[in-house]
Amino acid sequence: MSTLTVNTIEEATTGGATVFTAKAFVNFNGTGTVAIRDEENVSSITDVTTGTYDVNWSNSFANADYLASGVTDNVQIGGECWQIYRTSQVPTSSELRVYSARYASAFDATYFHVIIHT
Repeated sequence: MSTLTVNTIEEATTGGATVFTAKAFVNFNGTGTVAIRDEENVSSITDVTTGTYDVNWSNSFANADYLASGVTDNVQIGGECWQIYRTSQVPTSSELRVYSARYASAFDATYFHVIIHT
């Protein structure tokens, strides 16, 4: 297998923008025993309490100034999607705490998706 190592990838057009890629992602089951379905740069998920999880990075980032986004899908209550909310806990370079809720009521999501960009 070959490895291509570059510092920056840009679009081919004049004045092309820098191409950014995800630095981490995880798809996990947040019900019952938490289980990761697929991931990149995620070492583990910790079930903190109902609807609250710590996502732990395999390789820490340079700082905690990253963008986290994602959605949840709870097939147990109709398959609707909700946003992921970051909790009041300050993110660190090695971990992010996320929370899922519907109308301010926490729930354990069947499908929890988180993606990180730096």
